[in-house]
Parts: sequence; C-alpha cells; structure tokens
Amino acid sequence: MALEKHENLEKQQRDLIRNLELDNQKLIEQNEELNEALSKGELGIRDEIEQWKIKFFEADRMYNDIQTEFEKDKALWAGKFEFLEKQKEQYKKDNEDQQALFQQTVDQLQRDSKDTKMKHEHNHNAVLNQLEQKYKKELHEIQENMQAQHEKYQNTINKLEKEKK
Repeated sequence: MALEKHENLEKQQRDLIRNLELDNQKLIEQNEELNEALSKGELGIRDEIEQWKIKFFEADRMYNDIQTEFEKDKALWAGKFEFLEKQKEQYKKDNEDQQALFQQTVDQLQRDSKDTKMKHEHNHNAVLNQLEQKYKKELHEIQENMQAQHEKYQNTINKLEKEKK
C-alpha cells in the first residue's frame, strides 16, 4: 500500500512537472513575444510583461513547493515502509520464538505423561508383586498347615490301626 501511494505521488509529480514545464515554455515564448513587442515600442506592453513575469515566478514557486512537498512525502513513506518491514520481521521472529516455546511445552508434556505412565505401571507392578508374595506366603502356610494336619491325621490313623490289631 505504501509503495502504491509512493508510485501515485511520483506519477502526480511527473504530471505536475510536465504541466509546469509546458506552462513555463509557454510563458517563455510569451515573454519573448512581449520582448519583441516592447522593442517595437508598443504601449502597455511593459505592464503585460510584468504580469507575465509575476505569473511565471508564481508558477515556478508552485513547482518548487510541490517538489518540496513531494520529497517530504517520499521520505515519510519510505520511513513508514521501513518501520513496517522491521515490525514484520520482528513479528516473524516473535512467532518463531513462540512456536519453539510451544513445541518445547508439548515435548515436556509428552515426557511428563510418559514418566507418569511409567510410574503408574511401576506402582501397579509393585502392588501386583506384593499381592503375589502375600498370596504365595499364605498358600505356603496353608500347604504347611495341610501337611501338618495330614501328618497328624496319618499318625492318628496309624495309631488307630495299631490299636485295632
């Protein structure tokens, strides 16, 4: 947009310069005609020449004012364009930084999730191992009790069989 405005201003300047140069050329030609008429001694030509000179100087002043205004606008738009370009680059850099930070956060969350899952699995396995040990111990105790009772009953059976005989 800034470049388009800049180009429009340059086009307007060229058109004004062209028009002013044409006006300037016409004034120069008219000035020459008036000088010829003056040299021939016609009355009132001096006043007309002065009016044309005034118009010429006014057109020249307008041209210089327009040229100066154009240069100011050109410098202003160049500064704005440069500022916007710097801002664009800064926003790109900020976006890249934020994207990297976001990716780091996602990676950290994934690592934390994996660690938490592994801790839960470890805790789960530990509980299962404890239960397994507990039930193995209970089973072993029950087997020992059963063995002891079996031996006791076997001894009783043997004893009764001996008495029976």
